[in-house]
Amino acid sequence: MPDCCIGVDVIVGFPGETDAHFLDTYNFLNELPISYLHVFPYSERPNTTARKMQDAVPLKTRNDRTTQLRSLSEKKKRAFYESQLGQTRMVLFESEVRNGNMQGYTDNYVRVVSPYDPLMIDTLVPFKLQQIDTDFLMQGEFETAEISR
Repeated sequence: MPDCCIGVDVIVGFPGETDAHFLDTYNFLNELPISYLHVFPYSERPNTTARKMQDAVPLKTRNDRTTQLRSLSEKKKRAFYESQLGQTRMVLFESEVRNGNMQGYTDNYVRVVSPYDPLMIDTLVPFKLQQIDTDFLMQGEFETAEISR
């Protein structure tokens, strides 16, 4: 699927993760043609084998690594969204309204925002992607009156 938005889940700071391991992970993820990351710091859970493992990574190190990967994710997401500017994509708008706006997803998983219009809810609408806002929501305009219900 051309222009597919691909996300990757990553856990950082698993026991035994060295600085070299983390750097390898960072470089690997940086080189992958992915669109964003879901980054989670490792956290001990009661009654798990991992909780008993040696070489726990300090909490501050886990948090620092999480911050670094989340920054990488923002960079990748911005690059992906910028590659979509000017395109017209089909969007399915959701019924939730925030601050007078509705949100939805394009057919390739770009989150969009537009002024609320109850007629557009639960419909597939051609939408021209024009601008990325500060919350990583794509703004734009409806291309035509053609609506698929």
